[in-house]
Amino acid sequence: MQVLGTYVDEASSPRKLVILNLSQRDCRLVPEPGHRLAAGRVDFWIGGLGPFSGHAENEDETSFSVRFAEPLDERIVRHFAIG
Repeated sequence: MQVLGTYVDEASSPRKLVILNLSQRDCRLVPEPGHRLAAGRVDFWIGGLGPFSGHAENEDETSFSVRFAEPLDERIVRHFAIG
């Protein structure tokens, strides 16, 4: 599953990203080339839904894993899995 979204971390203005591996508890965020997320608290939108809060950690040079502060509703995950 790949979904477009937007994020805001403590160090930057809103930026576009790709959301991968979306589940109720976590996901992977891939910012636009040339942009980096700051590890720590992050707010983001999945498509037009949100904001959702979580904690981002470096996964590799180009992506971050995010653990949601509150689990996502199963219907949200299912919606993007189908779409």
